[in-house]
Amino acid sequence: MRGGQAITVALSSSAALQLDLQQGQDAIALVKASSVVLVGDFAGYKLSPSNQLAGSISRIARGAVSSLIGLTLPGGVVITASVTHDAVEAMSLSIGQAASAVFKSSAVMLAVAG
Repeated sequence: MRGGQAITVALSSSAALQLDLQQGQDAIALVKASSVVLVGDFAGYKLSPSNQLAGSISRIARGAVSSLIGLTLPGGVVITASVTHDAVEAMSLSIGQAASAVFKSSAVMLAVAG
């Protein structure tokens, strides 16, 4: 990924064969916004998910039910998290604030050309 961060993906061996994955191959990682947990402060705790990507909040779009939070990572990749309005207020989220996108490897779908 641009910026040097990596994403861990949980794939079955049959899916890996079907995609004909090769080391160094370009791929697209798809993660549903509702599967991304936004963490502002780990408070000294460690989390188990292997995907913990640090960045800064670049967008807060308030919707009817929840807000979409854009987190820009080093290198310019943006990950979007769907967060309740209560959580936005409780975390005092603001543009430029440091945060991390956390999600399980099983929440990632992989796409390759071909």
